[in-house]
Amino acid sequence: MILHLLGEVNPLNVKKKSAEIEALLEQYIPGVERMQTQMRKFDAAYKSLKAENAGLKKQVDSSKESIKRRLEVSQQLQELEDDALLDKLADIFETRFNEAYYDEPEE
Repeated sequence: MILHLLGEVNPLNVKKKSAEIEALLEQYIPGVERMQTQMRKFDAAYKSLKAENAGLKKQVDSSKESIKRRLEVSQQLQELEDDALLDKLADIFETRFNEAYYDEPEE
């Protein structure tokens, strides 16, 4: 529209066309300003959400590592408990074997 009005400008109608262009721009500029304001708000919200996502991703990554570490520790503790139980059972069997073998009356 503006280009059409500019194309129609000649020395005889400069004032009239400039007034038409000015009126058109007065309608257009507030809309552009509103759009720029809205875009700044969207940009700020986008940057905020992007930063929040990065923080949450770090938390998830550290949580994964923490869970992985806890699982490893739990498995190691279970292995230690299993080893301790086997040691106790071995001691019990050895004691009972010794009692049965050595405590039998000789004939």
